[in-house]
Amino acid sequence: MDKIDKLPMFLKEAVTEHNNNDNFKDIEEAIHQLAMALDPIAPSDDLRTRILADLPVKKTHLFSTFAPQIAKLFQVTEERAQIFLDLLGEPAAWLYQQGIGLMHVPAGPALAQADVGFISLKPKQTFPRHRHRGEEMSLVIQGSYQDGDLVVCAGESQILAAGSTHHFTALPGPDCIFAAVVMIGIEFIE
Repeated sequence: MDKIDKLPMFLKEAVTEHNNNDNFKDIEEAIHQLAMALDPIAPSDDLRTRILADLPVKKTHLFSTFAPQIAKLFQVTEERAQIFLDLLGEPAAWLYQQGIGLMHVPAGPALAQADVGFISLKPKQTFPRHRHRGEEMSLVIQGSYQDGDLVVCAGESQILAAGSTHHFTALPGPDCIFAAVVMIGIEFIE
């Protein structure tokens, strides 16, 4: 009964005198009702500051579940991948061309000749038709897009071969954000 250890001494004595689960539940309920009946007392600013300072602080990372996949795709450490993912929430990190958000990031040495980064599309926005000069690998981080008959959703990947052509449209919902590694680049088709 580790709950009892947290009680003031006079309550510990009352609980241990009537040491059975039914009585403990009754006593616990009575204490709860008493606490709810009392007027709340706001802590002093000093006490509030000390309490908040003692709370464990965990930095919230954007899209942290994708860090291992981004690390593998971009051939970087998971820590570096998380830094890239955190940047997705920074408007200044994005470049916009024709309304399409682009964020280029440095990848591992094996991808030195590739275009590596993130692309963001508003719902119903289309990425123009293009041909892949080399292979393209992508991973959707948020939202989804439709590429012909294929729908690619958050957490799903798509690999396109060199020479393939396509265009795709972000589906309704949150902005579609995906990571991409494009070998040798793309060529837009009119």
